[in-house]
Amino acid sequence: MASKKYLGIFWGSNSLSVVETENQIPQKFLTIPFDGQASTSVLKKTPDDKTLAATLTKTLRENKVTTSQISLSLPSKDIIFRSFAIPWMNPQEIKGVVEFESRKYIPFKLAELAYTFHTITINEKTTRFIRVLFAAIRNDLLESYCSLLEGCGLHVVFMEPASLSLVRALTFKKLLARDKRIVIIQLDPKEGKIIVVNQGIPQFIRDFPMLMETEKPETDKEILYARLLNEIRISLDYYGRQYMQEKMDGIIILSSFQDELLPQNLEREFGLSTQSVNSSSILNTPEAGSLELAYAYGIGLAGTVSLPANFTFSRKPIQFGKTKEAEEKTPVNLQSLAKVLIVCVFLVGGAFFMLNRPVQQQRAQFSALYEKQKSFQELTKEAIEQKTQEISQKLASYKNVRIHSEMTFFLTAIPQLLPPGVWLKDISIRYLDISVPPVNPVPENQKQRPFKIFVGLAGYAFHENANQQIRLVNGLVTNLKEHKEFVLFFDSIDLVTAQSQFLEKDPVTYFRIDCK
Repeated sequence: MASKKYLGIFWGSNSLSVVETENQIPQKFLTIPFDGQASTSVLKKTPDDKTLAATLTKTLRENKVTTSQISLSLPSKDIIFRSFAIPWMNPQEIKGVVEFESRKYIPFKLAELAYTFHTITINEKTTRFIRVLFAAIRNDLLESYCSLLEGCGLHVVFMEPASLSLVRALTFKKLLARDKRIVIIQLDPKEGKIIVVNQGIPQFIRDFPMLMETEKPETDKEILYARLLNEIRISLDYYGRQYMQEKMDGIIILSSFQDELLPQNLEREFGLSTQSVNSSSILNTPEAGSLELAYAYGIGLAGTVSLPANFTFSRKPIQFGKTKEAEEKTPVNLQSLAKVLIVCVFLVGGAFFMLNRPVQQQRAQFSALYEKQKSFQELTKEAIEQKTQEISQKLASYKNVRIHSEMTFFLTAIPQLLPPGVWLKDISIRYLDISVPPVNPVPENQKQRPFKIFVGLAGYAFHENANQQIRLVNGLVTNLKEHKEFVLFFDSIDLVTAQSQFLEKDPVTYFRIDCK
């Protein structure tokens, strides 16, 4: 049985990197530079895009690359990567909470993004919470990348951030241990990247410039080294505050240029074992080439090498192994077509039969109504008047059935007023009929309403410091009282009870608030 080939493509800053892999071994390496102003702006459909597509098609043909299904590694500049914490909860509830919380950390609507996330349960002394790693890319960007490649006859079947592709390649080559907490530092002449990987999962990604806009490539080496040390310290300090001061196990330097003293200096500065890796170590090539080829190689391993975390982007449901060409060449099944025609004949005949059904139903309803009315022939005038009065009372009660409600407003407003760490267990909304006009002035929005509304809220508050939990509850009460529209419905908003409890061994504060 012939081995399957995988084609990985990375869209870099100045070129496309293409690696064809067979049996997890890179066979062909292609670098296709962008021409002039083509750059990475795939959103601007210009003649340069057509030129790039033509160049890519020609290069693949000349190098006898026949694989049409590709995996695409997306550049970090287009990826939104965020890390945030949410309270511990059941797995079924996580997706909705993540989608709600993510709106605080991203500048786009979720409908405009293709996004994915990975969750990690954290146990810190008596506290348990969930760390969310959220990755997203704009739909229009994703579609632009795919459209240009598909215009070259390529079918995009897998897409992920480039940082995942790099981690996969390093892990497969046993340059990155899965049970270690490693800092990957990637250096190019103009920019750098810091990736913190824990248990094979990228948990922190940060890009930074190596050269400022006004600086030249000949900038003093000591200045660049000091800038690098400062960026590493800032990144590790931020990561430590987010992840309970976790210590690193080592540093991996990925550089497109040689600096034999850099590993020694970093090891001395941070006290961590440091190793230097170049593209030849990853791709088994005699000479070191562009690190962007390592991204293309890593995404090409996606079909055979898995990672603990999956950050796969998708435009629509995709299946491996079935190409567009195969679908177009599927022969017409004449036997199936004949069966369909026979079914259509029966459907047409059935339609004529079904047209008579409404007539038969109307006749049956008329007969039933006639039988009901026959019973009134034997009634006296008083009995008929009594039945008429009973029917009128029922009709009046039906007319008083409430068909409008403010529940949509409450269900929308209340979640927005919850402080972080507070969640609701129960919401009770009841309408109370007003039989006696109120003595106090009626709010403007209730002057035309013959009823009042009662809202009862019950839930829990959690904080690492148990003494701060009642502060969160009082904050919710304050938010309710200060909401301009919410308070118009009530004369009073009171905290009825607040008591300490344990919820699955975690100390929480149970509360109940009545809004009357």
